[in-house]
Formats: sequence, structure tokens, C-alpha cells
Amino acid sequence: PKQLEDKVFEAIHAHRPITHRDILAFLPAKAGSGSTTIAMNTAVAFANRLGRKTLLMESDMRAGILSILLNLKNRVGLPEALENATDLSPVEWTQHCVRSNGVDLLLANAQRSQALSQWCGYYQLLHYVQKNYDVIIADLPELVNPATAEFVRAARAVFIVCTPELPSLSMAPWRIADLERQRNHWPQYAAVPAGGGRLRAC
Repeated sequence: PKQLEDKVFEAIHAHRPITHRDILAFLPAKAGSGSTTIAMNTAVAFANRLGRKTLLMESDMRAGILSILLNLKNRVGLPEALENATDLSPVEWTQHCVRSNGVDLLLANAQRSQALSQWCGYYQLLHYVQKNYDVIIADLPELVNPATAEFVRAARAVFIVCTPELPSLSMAPWRIADLERQRNHWPQYAAVPAGGGRLRAC
């Protein structure tokens, strides 16, 4: 079954790759490093200073920090978008997103009980949104799982955010090494024209 899944994975990504050139991913070296704040400010800068249609995705379903920072509430968001990723329409998409500071936001819902999503949900979601936005920014958790790894595969650059404190600085190289190890095990990595896969600590 694992070999079959890997082959299906390779075939789908080779036939319909994520080709968007401006997907950026941000993840913290450790929790509390300010990655969400930097991702949010970057998205606002793209939208308001550069005039780019921008989507900010709170990519961890168990998160919810953006809702708190921006004092936003939305009945549906990331979990529902992942569930309906194969059948999204423009009208349905507007129900999943909220808009703030010129940016479309796809929010998580930490209060909702939900199973961990599979890679196919994130892949289908990215495939839909890449047609509708100039810039897509993903706010990732510090540990990338096989599902959220879809953002890392497609991203032009992955920014690992750390603070000046020793634990955060020390863990930044660990995050880079972890991503490099995972990348070596992605079945389709060499077959798919990824966004570049550059890893940066900032």
C-alpha cells in the first residue's frame, strides 16, 4: 500500500504540479518566535505596498493565533476548506475566507475537534488558490507533517523565524536539518518543478 500511495503521489504531482512562483512559507524555530506576526506583516506589505492580491493561510489546523491577533471570527475556515477542496467554487471560497488589512485570510479553528488532514487536502487547496492570488503566504507550525509539507514543496522560499534568545537561535539549524531530512524522503521531489526549496533563517 505504501508503494502504491507513493506512485499515486508522484503521478498526481507530475501531471498537475503546483506551479505558482510566489508561495512563501514561514515557520518558527521554536514556538513563540513571532513567525505568525512576521507572516502577517509580510502579507499586508505585499497587498498594500505592492498592490499584490495576497492570501495568508494559517496552515496548522490546531492554531488560531491570527484570529486572536486580528480579533476576527469566521464560522468556517481552513478545516472546512480542506474538507471541500475538490469542489471549491468562487462563491464557496468567499465563505471560507475573511478579509483584513487588504489581505484574504484562511483561518484555522483550534476550538473545533478535527482529524489530521492528509497531503491530498492541502495539495488540492493549493491547486485551487494558485489561480486566484498573486502571492500565497503559509504560516506553518514549527514541526512540518506530511500534510503541511505540501507548502514546503511548493514554496519559493521557506523562512525559519527565530528570536535573539539562545534556545531559538540554537533550534533554527535543527529546523533546517529536519526539513532537509524530510525533503530527501519526498517521493516526488526530483520529479516536480518545485518553487526552489530554499531554506532561510531570519
